[in-house]
Amino acid sequence: RSSPPPPTTAATQEQWQQSTQAAKIELEYQRLRLVNAELQTEYESSLWKHHTSAVMESFSKRIQQKLGEQQMKVDQINAKRKNMQERDAAEKLTVLNRRWEELIRKNQCLAKGVRVLDEEVEGYRKMTGVVFHQGDDDVQMDDSDDDM
Repeated sequence: RSSPPPPTTAATQEQWQQSTQAAKIELEYQRLRLVNAELQTEYESSLWKHHTSAVMESFSKRIQQKLGEQQMKVDQINAKRKNMQERDAAEKLTVLNRRWEELIRKNQCLAKGVRVLDEEVEGYRKMTGVVFHQGDDDVQMDDSDDDM
């Protein structure tokens, strides 16, 4: 800052002009500060809102990306687990199917054996003449040859 020369001294016109120019510059600086303060007051909140929305949008994009990556990992794990379960289930079903077929064959053999035995028993009945009567509760044998 420059101050005007004191009135008592013999100041030259050039000193007065320099002093006046410095005062005008200082006045312009003050006016610009005032304009900046007014502009800041008027636009500061919208600038802050714009800044925070940009920050939040960036943050949201990163979170969405991380979420997508995590969902991909979960889906991969679930797919692996599903494949393992299906493979294990297929193996178990194959074993159970073989066991079922084996039991069916055994059941058919037993049924055939029972038929053969029934035919054999029927043949012996015809040969011996023994007749079985079936009652409500149990099988009773009627032996007509009591003299033996």
